[in-house]
Amino acid sequence: MSAEPIDVFPALPYGFELEGDFVTQVEELRSDLVRFASWLCRDRVTGEDLVQETLLRAWRGRHALRDMRLLKAWLLTICRREHSRWLARQRHDTTSLETLDPAKEPETVVACDDEIALHEALLELDAAYRDPLLMQLVMGYSTGEIARAMGLTLTATLTRLCRARAKLRAAVGQEMAQERGYSSSVTSV
Repeated sequence: MSAEPIDVFPALPYGFELEGDFVTQVEELRSDLVRFASWLCRDRVTGEDLVQETLLRAWRGRHALRDMRLLKAWLLTICRREHSRWLARQRHDTTSLETLDPAKEPETVVACDDEIALHEALLELDAAYRDPLLMQLVMGYSTGEIARAMGLTLTATLTRLCRARAKLRAAVGQEMAQERGYSSSVTSV
């Protein structure tokens, strides 16, 4: 009975030879991941925890990555999915509206409401529009880097960014107009 040789080290993704290369490249992207996760969670400490979960999941699934050129997009996707899992596990504490006193700090309440409306509208965008916009605004990618990461032409990337901003402007403007009692024709884009 002949034994087949067992491959202890599965095939590594295209673009690196050793697992040390994987670790090195992931460490180079860590600050971008922390910034993205902190933005998603609205908290730096929670964002860092989310990055830890992301990196653990990436390490376990590192052999599924076929091309190292897609590492950053792959890690951002894992991070976004980990954030969704984290949200599903959270127990959201509620605050009674009677305990809030907008008269004490009206600017803070309005600014907070506007920020929440913007964040929610951004999360409501289709991924095709949300992802390139987040890559540009939160991650600081250039248009060319976004195009390469998403496999799009430069023109298609610029179009998606423009449409994403228009959709976001329309969604936030519509919501604010409804809250303040304006007609919907004022905010049409």
